[in-house]
Amino acid sequence: MKKILFCGLLTVVGVVTTVIQPTFAQTTQGSSSLTITALDEKNPRIYEANNLNFGIQNKGESNTKFQATEDLVIKIFDQRLVPGDWQLQVKIGKLETLDGQQLANPKLSIGEGTFVSDDGAGMQTYNFSSESMQVYQSILSSEAGHSRGWAEYQVPKEKISLSFGEQAASGKYTATNYWRVINAEP
Repeated sequence: MKKILFCGLLTVVGVVTTVIQPTFAQTTQGSSSLTITALDEKNPRIYEANNLNFGIQNKGESNTKFQATEDLVIKIFDQRLVPGDWQLQVKIGKLETLDGQQLANPKLSIGEGTFVSDDGAGMQTYNFSSESMQVYQSILSSEAGHSRGWAEYQVPKEKISLSFGEQAASGKYTATNYWRVINAEP
C-alpha cells in the first residue's frame, strides 16, 4: 500500500511540474568582450579626440572671433614599460565646402589646456597657431620617466576660436584634424 501511494504521489508531482514549468518561445544571444592592452608599446595611444565645432555664423560677421561650442577633450593611454619623451601633435586640414570652396583667411587658435592624470609631472602644454595649419604642431609634451596610465587633455571652449576674412562665401566648411603622438624631445 505504501509503494502504490508513493508512486502515485510521484506521478502527481510529475504532472504538476510539467504543467507549471514555463515554456520559452524566444531565445536571445549576448556577447562578451575583453580587451588586452600590451604594456610595451612604443607610443601612448590616442583613444578619443572630439571634434571642433563653431556653430552657424552670419556672413556679415567676418573678422570676428567665434568660440568653439564644446571643450576639446583628448583621451590618451600611456602604459609603456619604458616611458620616454613624447609629444601630442595636431595638423588641421583646409577648411572647405563639399564642392572645394576654401574658407577665406581662416585663423584658428587653440589655447593651452590642462592635463589630468595620476602623474602630471613633466608635462608642457602649448598654444596652437593657425599660421601653419597644414603642418603638425605640438600642443602637449611629456618628459621621460613618467608612465601616465589613462590621461585626459582638456582645452576649454573659451580658449578655442576661429575667425575668417570678408571674402568668405556662404556654406558649410569642414576640415579634418590629424592627431598623432610621436616619440620626441620636448
